Amino acid sequence: MKIGISGGTGLIGSKLTQALLERSDEVFIFTRNNNPKRISESKLLHYISTKSIESSDLEGLNVLVNLAGENIAGVRWTDSAKEKFYKSRVDHTRNIVDAINSCKNPPALLLNASAIGFYGSYPDSKLEFNEDSPQGKDYLGKLCANWEVATSGINNKKTKVILARIGIVLDTQGGALAKLVPIFKSFIGGPIGSGEQGMSWIHSQDIVRAFIFLMEKNRKNSVFNLTAPKPRSNYQFSKSLGKALQRPAIFPTPSFALDAIFGEGSIVVTQGQFVLPQNLQAEGFEFQFPELDLALENLLQ
Repeated sequence: MKIGISGGTGLIGSKLTQALLERSDEVFIFTRNNNPKRISESKLLHYISTKSIESSDLEGLNVLVNLAGENIAGVRWTDSAKEKFYKSRVDHTRNIVDAINSCKNPPALLLNASAIGFYGSYPDSKLEFNEDSPQGKDYLGKLCANWEVATSGINNKKTKVILARIGIVLDTQGGALAKLVPIFKSFIGGPIGSGEQGMSWIHSQDIVRAFIFLMEKNRKNSVFNLTAPKPRSNYQFSKSLGKALQRPAIFPTPSFALDAIFGEGSIVVTQGQFVLPQNLQAEGFEFQFPELDLALENLLQ
């Protein structure tokens, strides 16, 4: 297949690219960088430097994966930061939709990333969410909803849209786990805030496999939660990580300390949600790492 990836140089995009190249798929990465670091020297990999994806870039692609989005974690949510969050997600997706609408031979599938923040963020709620659950009313819920609505402008019958609501991706090369490991290794790791907030995680290998799974057939559903089937509380996650690293997990980080540093943006770690991959499992996807302890053992050994 010919597959385009917007946001292909990030953690998920680079791992997905490597997996696709191993299958002998042809990959086109769209990037704003005029001289990006190459993921592979394969002749099947192409970089297209552009600030705005054009219809000519998409002609003949089988799949377009949109993973683009300004980093939302570990930053203070100022007005200017929120504008970047919106433009890099909602406006960028609208640009992609306009380009698809102008294609003579558009991609058969737009696989558009979203996030489990769609369901809202909670400090201690035990509610479990699936793809049929309503949108959250907080900032992240509204941002994710606008992000998804941006795909509805496709006006041809040739392009199917699948929304992938991504959870916490576990990998030692980036993301939350890469930041937590050195803290726990230094014997100062522990729960964050109440410790009761949900952490809906997924191993990086499983999220790559899930993206490929969604590309391969005409899936019945159009929205998929990309999370492992057994989410954990932050307290449980901290205990499992401490066990995997043979370190204690007894030093809590109070919410007020993170609020002082990140303001509203602290909810990324002090709040969360318990999300289930109902549609993914219903369509036959099998996780290699359904259990947190197994995932951490694989990643950290």
